[in-house]
Amino acid sequence: MTFQPLHPHLPAAFWLGLFLTLAAGGFTAYILSGKHSFKGNMWRQVVPLWTFIICMLGLGTTIFSFWNHQKIGPIVLDGKGIETPYGKALYTDIARIYIHKEIDRSLIDPSLGRDTTKWLIIEERNGTRHALSEDKYNLPEIMQSLEGFLEENRNG
Repeated sequence: MTFQPLHPHLPAAFWLGLFLTLAAGGFTAYILSGKHSFKGNMWRQVVPLWTFIICMLGLGTTIFSFWNHQKIGPIVLDGKGIETPYGKALYTDIARIYIHKEIDRSLIDPSLGRDTTKWLIIEERNGTRHALSEDKYNLPEIMQSLEGFLEENRNG
């Protein structure tokens, strides 16, 4: 049984970062080439510095958004184990499976929670953990199928 991510496409941050990188990098190159009619030290020194900084921020956003997206992939349940983007775990090697609630606290009043994210944690006996977020996967459906496979494995 295969479960695909809820959002399999590249995130908007990737595309925004790529646009910023190309636009700011192109403008920096244009200003540094000297083929413009802008006058003054600001156009020779300050503006290229700021556009280069914007270009580097966009490049960092693009790279890390792409890198984070590569860690999201299908989850495959079969008769022997579960395969996640973090590797394959045999049912006999699983130490425990649990739901972890991560509460985002308010900066003004830390006793108030702003947002809660649920994580399905699959912990192997060797210490490897597979963390699956409800933002990226349909956790109730995965849990229901996983319980069925674990029940079959225990009884079989």
